[in-house]
Amino acid sequence: GIETVADGNEQVIRARFADATFFIKEDLQYKLEDELGRLGTLTFQFKLGSMLDKSKRLEAMMPALSEYFGLSEAERKTAARAAKELARGEWPSPLTGTPMVSEAEELVSAFNVMVGRLEQSFGRLRQQICVDSLTGVLTRAGFTEEFDRLAEQGGGGVLFRLGLDRFRTINDGVGYHTGDVLLAAVAERIARETGDGGLIGRFAGDEFVVLVSGDDPESWASLGRRLLAAFLEPFPLGGDELRLSVCIGYVGGELEGGCRDLWIGRAGLAMTEAKRRGPGSLLAFA
Repeated sequence: GIETVADGNEQVIRARFADATFFIKEDLQYKLEDELGRLGTLTFQFKLGSMLDKSKRLEAMMPALSEYFGLSEAERKTAARAAKELARGEWPSPLTGTPMVSEAEELVSAFNVMVGRLEQSFGRLRQQICVDSLTGVLTRAGFTEEFDRLAEQGGGGVLFRLGLDRFRTINDGVGYHTGDVLLAAVAERIARETGDGGLIGRFAGDEFVVLVSGDDPESWASLGRRLLAAFLEPFPLGGDELRLSVCIGYVGGELEGGCRDLWIGRAGLAMTEAKRRGPGSLLAFA
């Protein structure tokens, strides 16, 4: 009994909306998020490039340093290999050995410390870009990266886009701090229904996405209904309770390389039409 939105009806569906500014705002919002995601990626690449540049300079210096400090032939080869690995952005095993002079021991120790710090910095930068600090789910950049990785593996799957109803109005009424607490609770409920096999992301302030493997259309619809039902229970906020509904659009099929933007767009179209039909609506794109 779930209605579907056909590909050929896209223009008709869009024309049925009375307020065209809704689409303009949505388009600008997604473009802004794409730019912010791109900026974060560029910042990450710049900082990583700076770290690797330092590693390459160390690689060039390593032969002379090794000879000066009296490292054996095997130790020089190990040091050179570690420097090359680090310059490629890999994390080498800690250097070992018994250098002939204390300065060489200090060099080996400093190299190992630098490798550890670079690896930690890399992990922190990636965490900031790919994980939403508020909800703990993936950011738009993190989700699209994981989507592409899974799509390359192939197989069936379904993508849900969940838009919270009237969240901006609720947020203005309860305050932004309480709104943040509510978003975190929403993410927890989505994760509860999706299980360990789902990929969850937050695309916008009031929109979440879920990617789940599987090729059974009935199981897709069943999960969609469970996600809707998860919002029937009020959200506890301090001593109060708040009811929140959601509209969901989804698209399913065979995952393949390069399908990400098409799937996100189609699920978004279904979600937008679901919102037009009223709170608590579920709609499939077919």
